[in-house]
Amino acid sequence: MSAMRVLRGQDGSDRGVKKIQQLRDNANYFRQRLTDMGCSVLGSQDSPVMVSQKQLSSPVFPSKEFKHVQSCC
Repeated sequence: MSAMRVLRGQDGSDRGVKKIQQLRDNANYFRQRLTDMGCSVLGSQDSPVMVSQKQLSSPVFPSKEFKHVQSCC
């Protein structure tokens, strides 16, 4: 409960705002590095990133790995 008070600024400080900004900056940095590595990143800037790895098995491409990254929201 006290963590929510900090995030909302009800403790009288700007710590919550700084933490939310840092979280956004970290997500954007992670998104950019994944893009730089050639991963497909879905979703919009500033949204959290969730990594999933899918495996496709077929006679043509046995156990071919596909890297796919999604963002929430």
